[in-house]
Amino acid sequence: MTTRVLTASPETSLRDLAAKMERKHIKRLPIVENGKLVGIVSRANLMQAFATIEVVPAGKAATDDTGL
Repeated sequence: MTTRVLTASPETSLRDLAAKMERKHIKRLPIVENGKLVGIVSRANLMQAFATIEVVPAGKAATDDTGL
């Protein structure tokens, strides 16, 4: 256990959450709003979120319709 707990807010981006967790070598990050615990993000949660992101090829807009 640690006495100095790292936390994030609900508005923290996925990129920032992942960077903080990687930099500090932590597996779970409490999400705090107005001094109260509102959730916990784990590495597995980040992997699930990143796995669902649609990758758009360079030079194409996400709304382009190729007709395929």
